Amino acid sequence: ASLAWKRLFALDAAGFMAKSQLLYPQARSIFEFLAETGELGDFYAALCEVSIGLSRDNRDLAGERAIERAFGRPLAEVERDWKRWVKDRGPIDDTIGPGDGALGIEAADEADGARIKQTLPRSAARAGGLRIGDVIVGIDGKPVRSTRELRLAVAGKSAGDTVSVRFRRGEEYGETPVTLRPQGSRTPPG
Repeated sequence: ASLAWKRLFALDAAGFMAKSQLLYPQARSIFEFLAETGELGDFYAALCEVSIGLSRDNRDLAGERAIERAFGRPLAEVERDWKRWVKDRGPIDDTIGPGDGALGIEAADEADGARIKQTLPRSAARAGGLRIGDVIVGIDGKPVRSTRELRLAVAGKSAGDTVSVRFRRGEEYGETPVTLRPQGSRTPPG
């Protein structure tokens, strides 16, 4: 169940953080919706503009007003569209099983992605030129900010699929195609 947008946008930072475990997935979904509908840039621009015009006591209204400006419609209508969007996109595949694609790595969370701690012999990662210490920051143009996000990005792929892996090696960024190999019973996640 989600919190009504009017109540969500009325929360101050402390109120949001007190319930962040429950609210973060909804907030993230809203930002994904804004990005997919092409309104994310307009939302941020409106948020900056609206915030300047509001007194410190009324800043909690900024998110609601920015959504309404970006979409040109009342908040309740945009929220209905978001609920339809969530329902239509279906469940997110976050399971990893036999036949799913794998990079063949062990990874750890890094500030900006998933750092490769180990690569298996004959792994997809090694074949694609990735090395221990590389930080994976994106898969197929979508950001990867943690090992969990890396698992989700790979979980929906099959062995044999080729993905574009964006990585950071030291201070340099690169991108390489990696053809995923079958998930094996002894292959570490990722």
